[in-house]
Amino acid sequence: MCDELSTTVLLIAGMKNNGCREIVAGALQIVRGVRDVHVNLYRAKAIVTHELHCDAADLIDALKNAGYGASQAPGGNGMILKDL
Repeated sequence: MCDELSTTVLLIAGMKNNGCREIVAGALQIVRGVRDVHVNLYRAKAIVTHELHCDAADLIDALKNAGYGASQAPGGNGMILKDL
């Protein structure tokens, strides 16, 4: 188990309703190393807490494979949290 976690904020294009939000959350949750996902439909953002070996490119690829556009929010990575 990894002792340190990072949080990445993603901007997501193409979400139109709660069904889309659920698809986005599901696509992110199956990425290896992802621990927690919060998706905000109205702000078109996802906040993903993950192990350090998982990076924004992995998350963006997962969303592209699910049919959504995504990019990392400016300053939206690098918060390292200690796993208690």
